[in-house]
Amino acid sequence: MLPHIIRQSLQGKTINRLLMNASLQSISLHGDVLDLGAGNKRSSYFQFFKNTSGYAVTSVDISSERNPDVIANIEEGLPLSDAAYDSVLCFNLLEHLSNPARALAEVHRVLRPGGLFIGYVPFLVKYHADPHDYFRYTHQGLRVLFERAGFSDISIQFIGRGPFVAAWSQIEFILPGFLRWLITYAVIGLDAMLLKLKPVFARTYALGFTFTAKR
Repeated sequence: MLPHIIRQSLQGKTINRLLMNASLQSISLHGDVLDLGAGNKRSSYFQFFKNTSGYAVTSVDISSERNPDVIANIEEGLPLSDAAYDSVLCFNLLEHLSNPARALAEVHRVLRPGGLFIGYVPFLVKYHADPHDYFRYTHQGLRVLFERAGFSDISIQFIGRGPFVAAWSQIEFILPGFLRWLITYAVIGLDAMLLKLKPVFARTYALGFTFTAKR
């Protein structure tokens, strides 16, 4: 874990992002992949999946400035065929949608039977409009949304450690990356010790949630 923390911190990743990236290492992609809210530049999270090749990516974004493969507003419908993709990625996007149910219906439509919906939502994070910022989801809220959209085999992974990591995530911007990793590693260690005494904190201070769900 330490090499991952150092490398990601030096690259300017927040503790929220580096823990999210680490959670992807057991997930595989294959075939046709749709990346929602993405432009022409491959997002850094692709390097953390279990496999780094063997799939083709189509990007979708509402903004033409990001030069996506498809320009579309998912809340108004995707100009894509039914059952066209093996996986749909949705990272740091659901909180920016005013009508998540409509978006999830579109994801379900374009996925092939057995296809995987993969993504992440932040929870303990500052207001970040892009262009708007509407919601913060808990694991319970995500499960309800996914079940109502028709998904099954829903898996939601808690991203976080405890109160020290949660507190540090709110102020880590005060230090540059080459110093940040030291405190990041220290607060993860402090939470590890605290959780031995107070294990109830293990699922109390969520930075966010990684999820997978099948069509």
